Amino acid sequence: MSNPESNPVHPDIRGVVYTCAIRNGDESHWNFLWTQYLKENFDSERDKILLALGASSNPEVIKTYLEKTLTEDVRLNDALLAYQGIGAFPPGKKNQFYWLKENWDKIQDHFGDRFDDTIVIMVCKK
Repeated sequence: MSNPESNPVHPDIRGVVYTCAIRNGDESHWNFLWTQYLKENFDSERDKILLALGASSNPEVIKTYLEKTLTEDVRLNDALLAYQGIGAFPPGKKNQFYWLKENWDKIQDHFGDRFDDTIVIMVCKK
């Protein structure tokens, strides 16, 4: 974390490393990886980061992540990856479901015609 521009982790295992870091780390680790996502230019790396960010077991972090999916920081396609990452772990899936219920109209407005696809990702896929 001291030199984020230099990533010595081989690209083939970065997704696993990121996920383990978020799963076992604290909010500072999550914030660090979020900042890396915002700076990243390569879609493949952004995808790994988006999926890993969903691995947090902290309900507040998950809620923050879900809220960020409705901002300009996260492209619509990228939000679907975020939802997959969150839904891959039981704490995330539960929090995502409650967030979906509480924010149904806001999510529907944000995704428009893609709302149905979004719901399928959030509720059905792991």
